[in-house]
Amino acid sequence: MKTEYLNMPKTTDKQHDNLFLQELSKKLQVHLKVEVREFKDCRAISLKMARAGCDVSAHTFARFFGLMPSKNRPYTYTLDVICQFIGFDSYAAFCQYVQSNTQNSLAGPSNIFSSGSYSLVALEIALANEDFETVKEILRACDFTSRYHVEISMVLGKAVRNSTNRDFLLNMLIEMPEGQMLFYETFVDEDDPEGYYSKALQKYYLQHPATKHKIIFPTCYLGAKTIYFNRKLNEFPSVDFFKSQFEGQELHFHEKSRLLEVIILLDFEQGKLNASLPGYIQQLVSNCTFHQDWERAWLLARFIKALSFCGYLKKAYQDDSFRRLLEKIFHANSRIQSVADLIIQYAYHGLNKAKMKKGVFYPPQKINALHDNETNARIVIESATSLLYAENNVKNWLEKNVHSFAIKTGNTWVFDLLK
Repeated sequence: MKTEYLNMPKTTDKQHDNLFLQELSKKLQVHLKVEVREFKDCRAISLKMARAGCDVSAHTFARFFGLMPSKNRPYTYTLDVICQFIGFDSYAAFCQYVQSNTQNSLAGPSNIFSSGSYSLVALEIALANEDFETVKEILRACDFTSRYHVEISMVLGKAVRNSTNRDFLLNMLIEMPEGQMLFYETFVDEDDPEGYYSKALQKYYLQHPATKHKIIFPTCYLGAKTIYFNRKLNEFPSVDFFKSQFEGQELHFHEKSRLLEVIILLDFEQGKLNASLPGYIQQLVSNCTFHQDWERAWLLARFIKALSFCGYLKKAYQDDSFRRLLEKIFHANSRIQSVADLIIQYAYHGLNKAKMKKGVFYPPQKINALHDNETNARIVIESATSLLYAENNVKNWLEKNVHSFAIKTGNTWVFDLLK
């Protein structure tokens, strides 16, 4: 049986590249004040660039502009040369520029809605004005294959969280495939103020005919949250049930990460983790081979979180394969883009404090992107990471608040590395 995890699309590097290459094509034509229509235009561009010391052939440009067939994108070196010609340090720098401009554009990221530009702005004001019929129209126009669908989910999630008509919205969204995907399955409110999101999963998501079969995510979410708050689990599935979910199914990486997390927590509660830990490490390492770096980060991060809560992270770090995996994923992330990256950074620094103080140092970073569904976790992890190095009054201020806030928000797992 194949499980479609939360209908969440994966965006490929090729999709990203196509956007950047289209933008580079436009930028080059504007820079040279030409419009490429035939091969002679490519020859003219090649000559102009050659005079500036940039050697790119006319045939390469013909393939770049789509005048000649090509199965592959230009070499990165060629793209670097073109980008440097129009004033950028490299193709990577140009991509970063395009991404920043796209995200900050009031018109909204291109192709995010079939309804056209400015739809995201229209969605936000419709939510604020409680014009729910318009909200439904806009959501139905959403393109889930867009890499920016998460941005829509954040706008929607914040509105639901703060709405005075929250129950109406929760019921409305579960009745729409777009609402199920964008709110229940993508926003995933880890902060869960007053437990509203947990209650919504139980009342709406696990009861609705279209979603009640998707049990891995909501069951693991509810179980792990209960344990992290040191509450008693009632009528909860067994470890064997969760282990069986790995068999005969194609799982999304988020499903795998949550399954491993809850299995570790349950084994610990039953006093079995000491014996089962080596097998779970082997399972983690094996699963990571099938995923991209940012997906591996989530697999590893939830594993770290569970082990830290149980007091087993330092023991796991003695395992060569686990240590190599943690170090590999930590060094692969030059920027902290998610709470998963924050968790891995905290674990690496916490487990290597002695080495860090001897001069082998990678200064801890704060997160580069705001995730409105995990504010509490971000604050706790960044504060705990800072506490590893803070001194004098700053250390006292952090200690005073990290402990109580972690207990209040169900993030006591950070304490293990602060001992």
